[in-house]
Amino acid sequence: MFRMLCNYLYTGEIPEVTASMSVLDKSFRITHLAKLYIFTSKLEMPTALFNKIMDNIQDGFALSKKLPEMGFIRNVYKYAQYNSLLLDFCTHSIIYGTRQNIPYYTSADFREFLTTHPAIFDDYNMTIGDFQDGRDPRVRDCKGAIAKGAVCVECDAGRGHPVPGYYSCDFHLRKCWRYNHRDSLSRR
Repeated sequence: MFRMLCNYLYTGEIPEVTASMSVLDKSFRITHLAKLYIFTSKLEMPTALFNKIMDNIQDGFALSKKLPEMGFIRNVYKYAQYNSLLLDFCTHSIIYGTRQNIPYYTSADFREFLTTHPAIFDDYNMTIGDFQDGRDPRVRDCKGAIAKGAVCVECDAGRGHPVPGYYSCDFHLRKCWRYNHRDSLSRR
């Protein structure tokens, strides 16, 4: 994690998850990116750094064809600041997993996990009403559904995902024009 931060300070680059990595290496890279995101949030680093890390986390999960699992989500909720957009990403991933009937997210173990972690359960309940079915939080491609006249950088890049995703800035610190429900929270 510290090596990633030093690398960013010297080169402006954040390591990505690549297709050539093993399943285990992809998982480790995503975990290290999440740790870097949480660590740098405590140092109040530049916004561009957070946004690049978040993009790499989303891309890593998309490339791995996985959603965050209990251990990842538990640690994010344990260590991230209450207004972290990484928490939002986890919440949206949980809802997407349950709505898509992905077996892991519909298991009794996962339901118990939700009910025994009040902060996660509260966020789940707060977010589910606004959740749009079929939108995969790992995908940064709004399929052109963005503010009139605005250009979506992700859609313009021709990424070509099979399902609609989120606006490229939905999990960024200075989001385009979208409202973050965490701005008004004071639960922690």
